[in-house]
Amino acid sequence: MDTSPDDIMRAIQSKGAEFTIGMDIPRTWATAAQVFIAPEISTLVFREQALLASDGKEPELLTRNVASIILPTEILREVHQILGREIEKLDVPEAE
Repeated sequence: MDTSPDDIMRAIQSKGAEFTIGMDIPRTWATAAQVFIAPEISTLVFREQALLASDGKEPELLTRNVASIILPTEILREVHQILGREIEKLDVPEAE
């Protein structure tokens, strides 16, 4: 069966905007992230991970991509520095 890019685009469009941006299924938000780094451009993928158990079987890990961001690696480096500084603020020892 040959499927052209136009056929794929029509199938995606028929599902509506909610499907296109991943809002057709209930979720609270991403529970994991993965980064694919290259010298010029990097991809940050947010994922939803959960254990799914059914019919008394062993729980199975379910992973779905929620959103992806493609950006210049230099920008990702800056975001990393900003997040690091902000997270350090959480690690301040409590006053006694």
